[in-house]
Amino acid sequence: GGEAPIDSVFHLWGGEVLGVTDLASELDALGRPARLVVTSCFGGGFADTIFVAGESERGLAEPHRCGVFATSYDREASGCDPDPTRARQESYAIHFWHALRGEDREGHPVDLDLDGDGTVGLLEAHTHARVASRSLDVPTTTSERWLAHAVEIVDLPEVEPDLTLPELAPERRVIEALGAALDARNEEEARRRVDRAEHVLENEEVALAEIEARVDLAFYPLRIALLEILPIADDPWHPDLDAGLVREGPRLRALLDRSEEGRAYTDAVAALGDAHARVDDARVEAAVRWRLLQAWDTARLASALHAHGGPTWDDFVALRRCENGR
Repeated sequence: GGEAPIDSVFHLWGGEVLGVTDLASELDALGRPARLVVTSCFGGGFADTIFVAGESERGLAEPHRCGVFATSYDREASGCDPDPTRARQESYAIHFWHALRGEDREGHPVDLDLDGDGTVGLLEAHTHARVASRSLDVPTTTSERWLAHAVEIVDLPEVEPDLTLPELAPERRVIEALGAALDARNEEEARRRVDRAEHVLENEEVALAEIEARVDLAFYPLRIALLEILPIADDPWHPDLDAGLVREGPRLRALLDRSEEGRAYTDAVAALGDAHARVDDARVEAAVRWRLLQAWDTARLASALHAHGGPTWDDFVALRRCENGR
């Protein structure tokens, strides 16, 4: 991640990195269609590979290439969930890969074929992940990147979102599903849900920072008390540390378990864990609401581009077809 999409990189084995311009240039040299699926943090930056050499001012590459991404260039993705219990893990990727097989994350069949062609394409699996995932991911696509570029190169009329357009079937599915789940019946209500969720998240992050400071304050007197018992306790390389821990172990444990300093630190650490959990929950709630608002934004821009027509709209349609495997 970075200040702009072009700053996104893949970190490869051996310490090497592959940037947006690197990948786009490699694809330019191949001269063939390509589809990307990126589930890593800041992966949406690679949506710029739709452009020649990854540079928007050079226009779309031919033949078209496209992709779906767990999140935008400036957001983290859920990535590898550390929870060892598979059933409790959550991420865009879990839902996406199951959806490609026409099933939910539990393996139960679900109807995800939005265009009626009898298969589940990348874009349809991506759409299901947007609806079903309870993670901090805010997924995006190359066609959405093209819409953002279109705003810069053509004058779009102001129109209401037209959810009857076949190209907007994914947005219609997201708006219907998340709108019902969040009791947000229109774009304005979706925006209010985002504002409210962001306010809650901000408050939880402030509370987290305060508890982190409390942990630091509680640690200092405990550290002093521990070092009074075993002065080398904070030197992991000291040759006598292991013997000292064995010798003074009972006194150190008693200090941690029964002293005022130990209880204060233990309580602060427990509060810190709870605060982190509340922030995580708030981030997920905000992300789900952002997905809904993003669907409205995409529908509005795409409807305006449709009304404008011309090659820019044709390119959007081509990217959508590419994203869905056609």
